[in-house]
Amino acid sequence: MKRNASIEQMFDDMDHAIIRKYVTFPLKSTFLIILSVAFIELDTHLPPMLKHNLTPFIAIVTMIVMFWGFVSGVVDKTYYKYMVTGNKINFTEFYYEKNEFDKLTKIIENQDFANLNLLHKTNGNGIKLKIAYTEDKSLGYVQVIKYVPFQYAKKTEVIQLESYQINKLFDILENNAISC
Repeated sequence: MKRNASIEQMFDDMDHAIIRKYVTFPLKSTFLIILSVAFIELDTHLPPMLKHNLTPFIAIVTMIVMFWGFVSGVVDKTYYKYMVTGNKINFTEFYYEKNEFDKLTKIIENQDFANLNLLHKTNGNGIKLKIAYTEDKSLGYVQVIKYVPFQYAKKTEVIQLESYQINKLFDILENNAISC
């Protein structure tokens, strides 16, 4: 494994029998763009009486459908699947203040999640605790990432958590979110 690789990079390098990367084919976006071209073509074949009344409506519908097609084609639809159980892997992030980096790193490396309640959360631009977990929480990975100007830099190795550990982590994080 590469030093300080992200969770996604680790998944990409992992055996496909364990975790597999899926990229959806942009069929919907292709269909929507073709449909918008069909609307433009339809407008050219309308009789003059209808063309006068329908052209603004067709133009608006064409722009909406074309925009929808481009956006759905650009949005990244990559996801990972844990092949042992067949569950999709979800990602979530929690943000903490910059001065909590050493404490958070120590908590994650020692897997002493009960002390997460002692750390101060923030909205961003600090330290990010990135968690990847299966839908049934049978497997999880965590990584601490520190914000340096204009980007996040990987600061710890990815740590794999077992089912009971990821459940314990989420119990603590959910209780912490309620108390904040």
